[in-house]
Amino acid sequence: MCLQLMPIAESDREQYIKDMQEAFLLGAMEGGFPPDTREILPESDIDRSLNACGAVAYKAMLNGEMVGGAILVLDRKKRYGHLDFLYVKHAFQNRGIGAFLWFTIERLHPDIRVWETCTPCFEKRNLHFYVNVCHFHVTDYWNARHPDPGAPLRTAENGQEAADDMFGFRKEIRAQDRKIPTPVYLETERLVIRMYREKDFPAYYRLIANPRVNCFRNPECGSMEEVRREFMEKIRSSDASELAVVQKSTDTFMGLLFGGYEENEDTFGVGWNFLPEYGKKGYAYEAAKAYFSFLFNELAIRRITAFTEDDNLPSQRLCEKLGMRREGLFREFISFVNNPDGSPHYENTYTWAILKKEWEKQFLPDEGLPSPIA
Repeated sequence: MCLQLMPIAESDREQYIKDMQEAFLLGAMEGGFPPDTREILPESDIDRSLNACGAVAYKAMLNGEMVGGAILVLDRKKRYGHLDFLYVKHAFQNRGIGAFLWFTIERLHPDIRVWETCTPCFEKRNLHFYVNVCHFHVTDYWNARHPDPGAPLRTAENGQEAADDMFGFRKEIRAQDRKIPTPVYLETERLVIRMYREKDFPAYYRLIANPRVNCFRNPECGSMEEVRREFMEKIRSSDASELAVVQKSTDTFMGLLFGGYEENEDTFGVGWNFLPEYGKKGYAYEAAKAYFSFLFNELAIRRITAFTEDDNLPSQRLCEKLGMRREGLFREFISFVNNPDGSPHYENTYTWAILKKEWEKQFLPDEGLPSPIA
């Protein structure tokens, strides 16, 4: 499956508007809105957005077919963006295309610090999508007594102004809050690196319940059922900050990779954790190498960092094999466990880093992987 995001062309415009209107109509019907009262999304509303100052329109292409899109209106001086419309064709919903659309938009516009959008109250699917998937916050409830000052007025048949009850959403982007576009799917010679699946849970629980190094010890790790609920929420949220590493031939869970943006937007911190039976076979190196290639080449990361305890020799050797430099030693840097007397046990921690230009000197650019977005 090849999923891409690209600007719409003039030749797309008629079909683009038709598809968007159909998606909004079917969404309204699912939400219980009576569609025969008036047109759900007039073409004039779409035209107004497409022709607005600062407008940017995208289409989502799946295997060459247009399956969704989004219209943004950007004010780059204010570092502000408004998501006017986002849609996925009804037949292609529930495949992660909406999340791919939104998080790819965030990645393509890293200068935008504040995003806003809105949706009618009856659109339960959209409420879930913006709050639970895209991590917007509800900021307004617009209704007849509290109208949206920026919305165009519509007139009902009786001559009175008609308005839908609407929720307004806002998202402020900090570097460390930025999300990886999802879903992610990487392949190597022996491995697949992908989003979590429900069948991964037994091996995942065994990994986190029996940590080999202190940094993975979680004193708040609850019962298996509590951990399962948290694991299922990770699946539902389409969060790519953790990725499963599985054996290609059997789809067996072996370990995980994790990471996130640091305060500098072009810097990314990473880590890895593997079940002990897969150690000393080169799997961690193979997975981390693919992950680094993805970060440098697909997400345009400039600098990758990692931390290791001073006694975690396997991770230190892996950092060295990946070409990372040991930049410093933080003495008694952090505590994950207590001493026998109950006092905190502080770990000495090494910090490692590698720049994209250093990576490119070590690994040829054409060693890249197939498209990571699937």
